[in-house]
Amino acid sequence: MEPAAGDAPAPTVKTRRRCLRCAAMFDSTWFGERICPTCKHSSTWRAGQPASIYPARPKGGSRRPDR
Repeated sequence: MEPAAGDAPAPTVKTRRRCLRCAAMFDSTWFGERICPTCKHSSTWRAGQPASIYPARPKGGSRRPDR
């Protein structure tokens, strides 16, 4: 039995995204990737610390300065 058309995995498309932890722009390799590689390699991230200890995102200005 073949999978239905809706069951096929979505194609992988690299997209520029803003990291939810440090707000830096990075190339996301899939739609669920929201934390940049730099943050993912940090000891805080790898230790599983709660998000409340991370620095706040920058205030003011546009959320999407790349546009």
